[in-house]
Amino acid sequence: MESLTNGEVLRLILIIQFLEPTMDSL
Repeated sequence: MESLTNGEVLRLILIIQFLEPTMDSL
């Protein structure tokens, strides 16, 4: 499994934080 760069990890965290409330509202 490839190691993620810091930028990719931060991007994934931001995406998850934006998607979580969206999933809860559905």
